[in-house]
Amino acid sequence: MISRLLREAYTNENIPDLDSFYESCINLWADIYSGKPPWRTAKRSGLHSRGERVIGQMNAAKAICEEFTALTFAEKVNITLSDPELQKYIDKTLQKTGFWEQIGQFITNAYALGGGCMKFFLEGGKPCIDFISAEKMYPLSWRNGRISEMIFASNEMTGGKYITRLERYGNLLTENLSFISDNRATLGRRLETSIPELIKGDACGLFAVFRPAAANNFDTSSPLGVSVFSSAIDTLKALDIAFDSFMREFILGKKRIIVPAASIQTIVDPETGNLTRYFDADDEAFVALKTEDTEALKINDNTVSLRVEEHISAIEALYKMLCFQTGVSAGTFSMSNGLHYYVKTASEVMSQNAKSARTIRLNQNNLSETFKTMVRSLLKLGILAGEISETESEIDISFADNVITADERKEK
Repeated sequence: MISRLLREAYTNENIPDLDSFYESCINLWADIYSGKPPWRTAKRSGLHSRGERVIGQMNAAKAICEEFTALTFAEKVNITLSDPELQKYIDKTLQKTGFWEQIGQFITNAYALGGGCMKFFLEGGKPCIDFISAEKMYPLSWRNGRISEMIFASNEMTGGKYITRLERYGNLLTENLSFISDNRATLGRRLETSIPELIKGDACGLFAVFRPAAANNFDTSSPLGVSVFSSAIDTLKALDIAFDSFMREFILGKKRIIVPAASIQTIVDPETGNLTRYFDADDEAFVALKTEDTEALKINDNTVSLRVEEHISAIEALYKMLCFQTGVSAGTFSMSNGLHYYVKTASEVMSQNAKSARTIRLNQNNLSETFKTMVRSLLKLGILAGEISETESEIDISFADNVITADERKEK
């Protein structure tokens, strides 16, 4: 559907067909990440129950992405330029644009959806950064996996009309198009906007893409990445099923007693006239019951024991599978990690979690290239805005070691 709409907007362009990847992969990952997986509901099994119920969920996909982000930024990122003037400009720009406040959420979403993009532009003569998630960006041209042209799509509804905005970035140009339609499935009529539709120059069409290091095994020809949990969908489903069963264990394991029939009381609903039988658990009065069999007067406890350990063992086994499928060390995801896991130094992570360290290092390498592209783009905007003079500078991106102090807190 996305490809068709873009072909309507850009009639003279060869729009690549990536619809199947967006629909079967990115949309699925987005649903799972947001807590709305395909297995979110289950049929009710009660005699008088009908329809479906929402199952209990661990939402492990969100936890995985946040864990990857925490490991990626467990070491402080240093962006260093050889020119002091440019260093000061970059530090000030990143601070004013709220980069450090938003980058964590951006990386988490990118891990979930297989990538994300930052686009750079001038607004009021000041450099700005927009963070775009994977479902709103569409690669137009690429070579060897490096995207050179991108289209960003956004939608809004005003006065019962659907407004679609398309921004084309790349090849030193920025193009803005807007359309209005009564139907969400079509672009409709093109709108005339006050924004210049086509801007050209060295400081135009600037963007930087980040993709997780995992290889795209769904579409090897696509420049788009894959979610860090893309190979663990079945395990995520099994985790939710096990967790839902664990929750229902407490519901089904409520205290049950067997009482003699003579202890059951009957009341009549004054409105409907229906008889309702009940056992008064709060009755503390002595009641005379006529029976010669003393065993018939006993109240028996028929409560079943809770299968707590069995459920925990099953969830732990699934966590081990999840570690293998996401490329991290055994024990990275576990119910027994406790507080101490998150306060290890970077050196400890490297030595005790070698597999995790390798996976995170690959992602940090990708992120370093993204940050370098970002810095070059911001420098171009700074020159155009007149904030800095045109000059060359070396850019170094490093993740400093030993910046996290160990915490001696223990589980109690």
